[in-house]
Amino acid sequence: MSSDIVNSILEYMTDYKSIFLGVQWLYNYHAWLLFLIPLALYLFSRMSSYHWFKLLALYILQSIAYYIAYTVDTELISNHTNHVDIIIAINVLIYLYSTLTLKFIWFRIVFVSYTRDGFLYDIEVIWDFFIATLLKVKTHFTNYKRTPQVQKTVTPVQQQFQTQTKKKQLIGNLPAVQSSKQPKNNTHSSKNLLLPKPKELIFTNNGKKVYTEAGYTYTLQKQIGFGGEGTVHIISKQQLAKIFHQDKATNEKLKKLQKFLSMRKIASVVFPEKILYDKNKKFIGYTMPQVFGVKELGVLHSKKNRERYCPNWNYIDLLDLSLAIANTLQKLHDARIIVADFNPRNVLVRSPKKIYFIDIDSYQVERQPSTVGIMMYTRPIHIKKSHKEYLKNRSDDLYALSMMIFQNLTSGGNPYTTQQGGTEEELIKRHEFAFNVKEPHKSNANSALINAWSQLSIELRKFFEDVFRYQKPVLLSTLTQALKAHKRSLMRVQTKTRSK
Repeated sequence: MSSDIVNSILEYMTDYKSIFLGVQWLYNYHAWLLFLIPLALYLFSRMSSYHWFKLLALYILQSIAYYIAYTVDTELISNHTNHVDIIIAINVLIYLYSTLTLKFIWFRIVFVSYTRDGFLYDIEVIWDFFIATLLKVKTHFTNYKRTPQVQKTVTPVQQQFQTQTKKKQLIGNLPAVQSSKQPKNNTHSSKNLLLPKPKELIFTNNGKKVYTEAGYTYTLQKQIGFGGEGTVHIISKQQLAKIFHQDKATNEKLKKLQKFLSMRKIASVVFPEKILYDKNKKFIGYTMPQVFGVKELGVLHSKKNRERYCPNWNYIDLLDLSLAIANTLQKLHDARIIVADFNPRNVLVRSPKKIYFIDIDSYQVERQPSTVGIMMYTRPIHIKKSHKEYLKNRSDDLYALSMMIFQNLTSGGNPYTTQQGGTEEELIKRHEFAFNVKEPHKSNANSALINAWSQLSIELRKFFEDVFRYQKPVLLSTLTQALKAHKRSLMRVQTKTRSK
């Protein structure tokens, strides 16, 4: 029976010229659409590296099949007809496979909502499994599982945590787990944080189930964070869920998260991935990717902690860290997003040039005010106001950024701290900036802060004075230029010292 089918296929494909014409039409019609458009999407960060490399491999496979089919010599065809028919059949099948697979990739990129959530994804899974079975290879859909009956579903996440025996250590209040991809023996030549060796922890099962809009089920695992707006839980090896307190899960919050889901992603910002609902389809939170091998920025303000976690850092690394934070803020402002609740707890650090902004649900977008904030990182003119009473702007973000960079470069110093003392709120309200720009050693602060202040360039000292003493409107570009100039001057000094 099988031999009859093969013979009939070969007989049908004897007219190879018409097949070539069909392949040529497919090739000319799809080549630019399936390659150049995804290339543009990849450049604009709308496409994962996995899909890009798969796309490139399939496109090369198409080209090879097309080239072989069109370069078969006519004399060879007449002398080895059976072999040529088989070659033609294989080439056509390869081309059809790559064309369909490329179509799926294209749909995945353009229609983001179809990923894991719809009929197209199910067809892609079936197609991928069919090809993988023929070729006996493992695909990235191996752990695929759909959950149309959300109340009766056991999720892959549950199975994963039931079988897992060794757990990773949680660092700090936020997703800060040492990555298994990091080298076992850290050396001082690396700029990554030197985190403690992970311990074996037993992850308790919260038992509560949450659901996506498409019906996919997650089970909340161990709680690793708690704040004024909600709690953070592990839901898989790579994902976290933030569950809002009942009074914080508002329609305004939901609209804000939906807006973020439709926006272009920024590499250093942890964007939401899915909106979460309870069994009654009430909005309760969202999922986000987990970040590994990091520490909160505020932890690294302490000189003692820097000696512990990053002993190989130098002063230029602190400047690089400040520039990385400033550059990420600039990207958010370019996207018309205000961080609003900008403070060191919302910035995670892996290395001087690798940082992450988190807690995006507290950001301000499209005139939806942020309802939270910390006094020390709030402009003095807003100290007595409730955060719900006004919309923050770029100047508010820049004030908080200036405060954090000041702390970076002075080991956690407060620009309003004086030798006479006083509460933090009183000093901020009186604008008692404690430092002297032209004669830094005459500043009204302790000796450690004066020494740190003296190391800053005159441009940085003037910038901080404008922000903290005079409350002048300043530009983010002014700060970044001052940081870059200070870094260049220090590197020139190091070069001259080494040459001597």
